[in-house]
Amino acid sequence: EGTGQSAKDYCSKCPENYLCTFGDEGLPVGSFPLGECQGDCDDDGECAPGLMCFQRDGTEEVPGCSGLGESGRDYCYDPNNTVSPSASPSSKPPPTSAPTKVPSHAPTNSPTPPPVDIIDPRSGIDTVTCPPVGGGEYDLPDGLKLFKLSGMNEFCGVFIRMSSGNLIPFARSYDSGVWEPAAGPHACLQKDITCNTDGSGVTLCGLNLPSLVNSTLAGSTYVIITKDGNIDQSSKIAAFLEMTTFGPTKSEIDSLNNIWD
Repeated sequence: EGTGQSAKDYCSKCPENYLCTFGDEGLPVGSFPLGECQGDCDDDGECAPGLMCFQRDGTEEVPGCSGLGESGRDYCYDPNNTVSPSASPSSKPPPTSAPTKVPSHAPTNSPTPPPVDIIDPRSGIDTVTCPPVGGGEYDLPDGLKLFKLSGMNEFCGVFIRMSSGNLIPFARSYDSGVWEPAAGPHACLQKDITCNTDGSGVTLCGLNLPSLVNSTLAGSTYVIITKDGNIDQSSKIAAFLEMTTFGPTKSEIDSLNNIWD
């Protein structure tokens, strides 16, 4: 209750049987398997026993759940529920709204680019600096770019923002490490990344952002986002397995936890 402080964001509890997004692609591990009306699931295996994954293209009603959820997100539901609680769900969320994918203070249309320095006027290659943590997301034009490394305890990622609003991982740098491919079918290739360190110790990684105009992702844009990189041990292991395999399992994470402790 109350209005809170202006421009401050607050945690809220997802109302019972209301569509809420708790994770994506099996992460964070602690959120899976997902409960009823929770997303985003990719198949029935990511839902709790007895529940199934309801696949959506937009904001279709999910049986037994209220609210619209995030467009294109899939949610777990009880197959014994044949109709939604409301025939015409409200377009406005209840007072305690479901978590959003982007903080409310972040710009939604990425109005300004991150700091860019032209280091070679002859070639016009841009040097892209990761935006500050919590600074929202910024559009990036396609073409060759030189990316500075992320800061310590920071995660800096380039994503493909689809017209549906979903983010597809493309490349990443974290803990001041060199840029590398992200996980997923649309990520860049390792051979397409070239990193060099100059005499002053500054490392830049060259990475090309291919045009999306004539691709299956036409209408999408590249964005760059920086997040707090202070994640727990299990999440770090999950990220490592995601990078080197087709994705982590709970048993693999537990096994490596015992080795790395």
